[in-house]
Formats: sequence, structure tokens, C-alpha cells
Amino acid sequence: MIDCASRGSVVPPGDRARLVGALNHWLMPGRQRPEPLVESGPEPIGAYLDLFDRLVAQRGR
Repeated sequence: MIDCASRGSVVPPGDRARLVGALNHWLMPGRQRPEPLVESGPEPIGAYLDLFDRLVAQRGR
């Protein structure tokens, strides 16, 4: 998860210019990349899949 701007970039879907800007920013030679976050709480992949299943089930109603 990205909890602050120093951890990554959030780019809206379809915004090509911001995607290119974010890639240029993070791939700049010498750019220090953030350390991965240690997840706390539920296992993140399982939590995401549970959320997806709940949303799909709601659409089917």
C-alpha cells in the first residue's frame, strides 16, 4: 500500500501523462526506492480476493 508520496505514485486509470511522469520519476538513475512495507493484519492477497468476491457478489444482486 502507498501511504505517502515517498512510498510511490498513485496514477488514475487512463492518465497516460501521469503514468509516464511517475515511471520517469521512479526509474531515474540514482533514485532511491522505498523499502517494501511489512504488512500487518490480514494476509494482503487473501484480503484483496475476499474484497473482490464481496464486490462481485453485490453486483449480482
